[in-house]
Amino acid sequence: MDALRTYSKTRVKLDQIPDYREPAVSCLAEQNELKIAVERAISRLPRSFRPALRLRFGLHDDYSYTLEEAGRILRCSRERVRAMESIGLSRLENPIRAKHLAKFLTWIPTRNFE
Repeated sequence: MDALRTYSKTRVKLDQIPDYREPAVSCLAEQNELKIAVERAISRLPRSFRPALRLRFGLHDDYSYTLEEAGRILRCSRERVRAMESIGLSRLENPIRAKHLAKFLTWIPTRNFE
């Protein structure tokens, strides 16, 4: 027998109520697609910028490192990490690289990259 609950004189099966604690499958798929697209865009950058971006934005192990922590890992100053991050991000904003990521920016009007 299915579990039933009564809400304002309406009977509802409990397995028909969506569980909002778990992300929807479509959201998980979109997040995975975004992660792959970002990783692909970063892999096209010069080798010196990749580790700084991966560490600073948590793409390596889902932990965003501070400038100081990333500097210790990369064995350089935190200012150098900041510079690598800044240059890497500006290169990602290049229209050729940005067009692969633009489809994920639904809340910002995107430029026409074609």
